[in-house]
Amino acid sequence: AAGLGAHALQLAILLRGAALLRPGGRLVYSTCALDPLQDEAVVSAALQQEPALALLDPAEALPPETLASLRYSRGLSSWAVPHPDFETERAMYRSWEEVPPAVRAP
Repeated sequence: AAGLGAHALQLAILLRGAALLRPGGRLVYSTCALDPLQDEAVVSAALQQEPALALLDPAEALPPETLASLRYSRGLSSWAVPHPDFETERAMYRSWEEVPPAVRAP
């Protein structure tokens, strides 16, 4: 559940970086985590909150010589989110509808 706690901070960092971009600028988001709550979920939230952002395919964004030596994956399009008190509740949610109203953020 550590990723859940880091999500808000990671999103704030990404949105701050985006706010500092010049028009047409590029921002690369990378973490040391292999947690979709800190990776794909942060990118998804940033794209929803900031309409000026766009996700580029590496083949569009990088020169061929760089792309040839880069290992990357497309990332996840869905992921499970743990209950905020996962250590005692042991619940994971795959959709907003599964999240009990008492657990949802206001």
